Amino acid sequence: MRQKKRIFNISLICLLMLMVLAGLYLITDSVEVPESAKQYTDLQIRVDLGVKTEDIRIWQDAVGMYYFFLPSTGDLSSIAFVNIADEDELTINDASSKKGYLFEAFGEEPLLLEHVYDMQLTLEGGQALEPAQVQFVKSANLATMFIDTESGGLDAIHSSKEIEEKASVILVDAEGEINYNNDIQYIRTRGNSTFHYYDKKAYQLKLYNNASLLDMTKSEKWILLANAVDDSLIRNALIYDFADEYTNIPSIEGRFIDLYVNGTYQGNYYLCEKIEVDDQRLNITDLEAYNIAENGAVKVNGATSFQTEDGKIRACSGIKNPKDITGGYLLERIPEAEYASVLSGFCTNDGHYFEIVSPKYATIEQAEYICNLFNEFEVAIAADDGINPHTGKHYTEYIDLDSWIEKYLIDELFHNPDAVVASLFFYKDSDHVDTHIFAGPVWDYDRAVGSYGVDAYELNDPLNLGNYGIYVPELIQKYPEVKGILVKKFQDIFEVYIENDLNKDLYEYEQLLEASHKSNSIRWPQNYGYYAGLEANVEYIKNFMQTKKNTLQEIWLEDTIYHTVTFLGYDNSSFKSYKVRHGSCLDDYVPEPICKAAFFAGWENQETGKSFDSRIPVLEDSVYASTWIELNILLLNGLDIADMDLSEVNADDIAHLAELVREQQKQIEQ
Repeated sequence: MRQKKRIFNISLICLLMLMVLAGLYLITDSVEVPESAKQYTDLQIRVDLGVKTEDIRIWQDAVGMYYFFLPSTGDLSSIAFVNIADEDELTINDASSKKGYLFEAFGEEPLLLEHVYDMQLTLEGGQALEPAQVQFVKSANLATMFIDTESGGLDAIHSSKEIEEKASVILVDAEGEINYNNDIQYIRTRGNSTFHYYDKKAYQLKLYNNASLLDMTKSEKWILLANAVDDSLIRNALIYDFADEYTNIPSIEGRFIDLYVNGTYQGNYYLCEKIEVDDQRLNITDLEAYNIAENGAVKVNGATSFQTEDGKIRACSGIKNPKDITGGYLLERIPEAEYASVLSGFCTNDGHYFEIVSPKYATIEQAEYICNLFNEFEVAIAADDGINPHTGKHYTEYIDLDSWIEKYLIDELFHNPDAVVASLFFYKDSDHVDTHIFAGPVWDYDRAVGSYGVDAYELNDPLNLGNYGIYVPELIQKYPEVKGILVKKFQDIFEVYIENDLNKDLYEYEQLLEASHKSNSIRWPQNYGYYAGLEANVEYIKNFMQTKKNTLQEIWLEDTIYHTVTFLGYDNSSFKSYKVRHGSCLDDYVPEPICKAAFFAGWENQETGKSFDSRIPVLEDSVYASTWIELNILLLNGLDIADMDLSEVNADDIAHLAELVREQQKQIEQ
């Protein structure tokens, strides 16, 4: 009896333990049951990821095709439709769905990826929705991040970059193991052009504690780059990895992932570190921390914004300085239009605008200190001997020339159009560590290597020497020793990379991203470049980089002469600009501008007044102004006076202009 009772007790305990464990599993892996689907756009599937399950929403494209996007570790043979009511029925190719929430394969036959299935949802009472079509698409090789926002939507944070929303994050690595699973302080949108002009947004995440995501260094803040204008998705990673491996410029680390927010697939993203002063990121003296130690966080964060009368200094008043204000500083070159909105920043005497990224709440003295350092440097490089006559310091005593040249080479070789506008970072440590201003870290290359698109990108841009960056082009032209360092680094680092390693790196990215790129292209079908497929985009990058390298060899090593031919648009601003080898013709690159107010009538040399002739060899720099026939002139004199094709003219524009002309005629008659 005693023995049996003991066995019974042990069995009971085991049963209770199993029940507790089962309850814990249900709690940790529980997913709120969604409302029953009343239309196709409501449908959700539950996908088995091995270590857990996730509910994924259906997505419909512009032509009406439905898609379910499965993550890399999603098991296609173990999914179920989770929100079909018992009284309803969903059929795919005449196979009825399973009722309830069982993790079983749908139908008797296994699902096929990228196969077009006929789908029909029949509601209670026999109400059948119009038949539709659905495909299952699956990623591969990548980790997957699932974010659930507190509101269950993205409308709030998409409306403003200032809005932050609490969320939870689950990160599953490419092997199916949970890498991170926790609530986070917030998710918010970020970026400039990405935020304002593109539907695929970039995000910033802030965790509650420092954490290592996918084996990257620990931090609270992480960035999700959308790569919205890069049809290859790889440009940022390619250049970040190049800078890290081949130069001394600080770079950021990142990993490609597939992103789901509130169950909806958002596409391929680049999860990466944020540029910030931190011992795990940009490891320089944290002047922000010293400001807080001196004043307290409440006083620093509540400091009053201040701007000098001439507007050249923007800072915070009412904050006491620590003993040493020589560093560290993290700076970003920004467009003039953004300067008025920064909390801390300065404008140099040569007209370069900078935001002081760190310390964010810079004191007036700190902003003046770093601004004066740049002003002194500008005086030095303007002097014939490169020495500032007031301080006696040579320009090389102000900047770390190696880092500035390497950063310039990165932006020139990879043809980064943002390099003279924004996302151009610099940093300076405390004088106790180093007195020089350094270039870097590298950031924001989704528009580099010719990813603009046909309308905004010149066909011969690889031939252009863009003079990307600030100050360095002037140093190259003025000081032979700078040109010598530039050429040697170009030969020793950049030429070698293009010839030996670029193709290998591109191949590895292509293999890694092939499946995810296909899913992303379906989810975000906009084609901003020349090609839609990953393979063609990779080939384009190869050809672009080879052409760019060859051009730089001609200009820097062989002293080949190139001329700039500039075409001015309707408002007399620069419309197109081309680099042409001395003695060559421009017949392949003749642009034709469009303007709704007038008809283009040809190009006229701004200096000689002669019409442009593409057959004439280019022997000097030249500027051509566009000539136009105003629409109101055509309307007053009859459209038939113009020997041109009017089929492309917007009829509403002509009708509106005609009405304006009639009103003018009435006023004249009166």
